[in-house]
Amino acid sequence: MRKSILMLCVVSLLSVVILCGCQTAKGPSDEELLSKGIQDSIAAIKAGDIEKLLTFYSESFSSTQLGDKKGFKDFMENAKGMGYLKDIEIDMTQAKTVITGKTATVGPVSIRGAFGSTSASFSSAKEKDGWKVTGMDINM
Repeated sequence: MRKSILMLCVVSLLSVVILCGCQTAKGPSDEELLSKGIQDSIAAIKAGDIEKLLTFYSESFSSTQLGDKKGFKDFMENAKGMGYLKDIEIDMTQAKTVITGKTATVGPVSIRGAFGSTSASFSSAKEKDGWKVTGMDINM
């Protein structure tokens, strides 16, 4: 009888440990999620997939140079149509990512292509469906 009670206690304790372990398992960090979003958006630009690129941008996106999300879309479609996205190079080596709570900044990002070269800085926010670009400042 004592052996059965002891075995029941051990099994119960093991069950609690396993359940606690499952509940505390963490998914990717904000840094990892943001980094993946950056890499996926770069891939979309290089592929010329403007619709895919726009999935990384917030509905509240705003830029002093490009306006809102629709303005950004128009700009990118024009750039694609003029061949400016062909062979585009995006260099993140000098960029710093700073995450503060549910907002982040990334920059400067160097961009080179048929149009010449420039750099840009981005602001992002963690929205219900992930990190989204909320702002962009292009250094002319």
